[in-house]
Amino acid sequence: MTSRHARDRLVLLAGWIFADLFLVLLLVGLAELPSATSATPTASPTPQASTAPPTKEPERGLEEKPVDFDIEVRPADFRTSRGSRRELVAKVRAKLAALGHADRVPGFVLVFASGSEPGQATRTASAAYRLLHRAGGPFEHASGVGYWSGKGDHFEFKVFFLK
Repeated sequence: MTSRHARDRLVLLAGWIFADLFLVLLLVGLAELPSATSATPTASPTPQASTAPPTKEPERGLEEKPVDFDIEVRPADFRTSRGSRRELVAKVRAKLAALGHADRVPGFVLVFASGSEPGQATRTASAAYRLLHRAGGPFEHASGVGYWSGKGDHFEFKVFFLK
């Protein structure tokens, strides 16, 4: 029993020695990095006088709050009917116009499809996003992803617009 205990203790100590060695090497590596004060200053160009007031750089990114809406197209119909796919695109565009967002540019779209089988609903929602993306118009440059939304028989959209 004592030899097994000693062997287990030796293995444990070897692990700690390895960890300590790693920390020492990390500290040596960090010590070798040049400090911010030792860097040689570079000559910066002299600013040119301008008569125009400085312009503020426009903010980039996405709006924080998405625009949420439901589209009453059955995901099962979307999977089987071209007419339902065209109907979905038309209803999404009409809904954005009705909400006053027809002229805004979507940056990111979350599409949720309802259904009793999560995998199939997720694939359907992803296909709906790809269809909107390929259809051109406002979703042409938007990124997106599809998810399952649970029970029901519709699509739900969360659209994040560019600032």
